[in-house]
Amino acid sequence: MKKIIIPTFLVFLILGNCYAKGSISLQDPIEIKEVLYYRDGGTTGAILKDITGIEISFCFTPQSNLFYGATHASFNGAQAVEAKSDLELTLLSVMQRAIDVRYDNQKQKELSETEAATGLSKKELDIWHLLRALNLYKENRKEIIYKKGKTEIAYINDGNSPNYTIISKCSTEAQNIINKYNINKNQIENCQSKSFFINRKKIEFVHIEYGMANDCPSGCFFSHFCTIVDGDIDYPYAFYFTNEQEDILGIEETVESGIPLWSKYYGKDKLTGLKHPLVQDKDFLEFKDNEITHGGDTEQGYKISDFRWCK
Repeated sequence: MKKIIIPTFLVFLILGNCYAKGSISLQDPIEIKEVLYYRDGGTTGAILKDITGIEISFCFTPQSNLFYGATHASFNGAQAVEAKSDLELTLLSVMQRAIDVRYDNQKQKELSETEAATGLSKKELDIWHLLRALNLYKENRKEIIYKKGKTEIAYINDGNSPNYTIISKCSTEAQNIINKYNINKNQIENCQSKSFFINRKKIEFVHIEYGMANDCPSGCFFSHFCTIVDGDIDYPYAFYFTNEQEDILGIEETVESGIPLWSKYYGKDKLTGLKHPLVQDKDFLEFKDNEITHGGDTEQGYKISDFRWCK
């Protein structure tokens, strides 16, 4: 990790809506090539590199602003990232995926709870700085509210936020579905697979939760796709698409104005999984009752199964 001194008189201004534009698409695994910590009050910058050699750079300022295109907000190419934009969500996902490559969740938790960096190795120190900057950014988003001519700073609780995962954590069958339907690998929120056997043949029931996060102040919801994988063929079982871009079955081509994409009024002809032999299997019927219909209800009434979206 390099330490660079920035003159204390340097001032950064974000004017108007001059936010960074464009999109990011990196292929796993993603390497943390370099982490830089500046003596300007706490700017943390980093350079990431994917398996194809593509590199991106970004930084968190002491004021918890996020910049893309450079490792410091004062450098050429640095552009402010708009809160809750597609670019911001993708950047946060890419950062987390890169950190996941280095350390598992337990180690990340230990580093996040470490108050002083003394005694850490260089590798640990890099992640310590990144995690501190990332967590601070998530916690300290601000919104300026103008009320009766008086400016008040309101700290907004964003509720839940996307927790995109890397597809290498998904089963082989789930990864094949993601690739087949060209689902954005940077926006995989969840992936689950359940194995069944019919006449000793393995059948996989797959659920993919993906896409842009919606209404995060209330908890975040995403698009969902559930399908039965039988050998090299999959049979769609259920869907919930939040927008046309994430409609991987082409439902919108038959949807009339005013009918939402997630409505079961349309798209039934696409759900060939409803006629697959698996749906009559005893083990699947038990699984469906517990995990899909009742959502894995606990004694406290919480629905803990992500397969509950496969209705």
